[in-house]
Amino acid sequence: MINHRAIQEKWEWAHYMLYLYISVAKADANAPIVSEEEKLILDKFDLKTNYRYKLPQKYLQEVLEEISAHNENEIAEFISNYCTNLSSMGMDKSSLLNDLEEIIAADGTINAKELHRLRMIQRSLK
Repeated sequence: MINHRAIQEKWEWAHYMLYLYISVAKADANAPIVSEEEKLILDKFDLKTNYRYKLPQKYLQEVLEEISAHNENEIAEFISNYCTNLSSMGMDKSSLLNDLEEIIAADGTINAKELHRLRMIQRSLK
């Protein structure tokens, strides 16, 4: 279940960005994030936030806890409801989509579920 209140009160744009990164990394049957994906996600997080956050792992853990509580429909709802926040916060859409494509490929495989999730995000960002 999506904890809308906690998200609206506590989350910053960096949380939403991580949610998208993690959602594509975990799209393949809710498999755990492999080390290559996690490293790439944290590297991209640091670059996008200009190393502003001292504990990126803390943010990653908060988002992992939230997304792990969501089923496929809730993930789609979350993306639909909250992805637009990134655009309004000045995040470059093409850069974000490039990051997502890299994250999908980080584990050496690209499957239909990951591509479906990417297309869902693309539609939400427009």
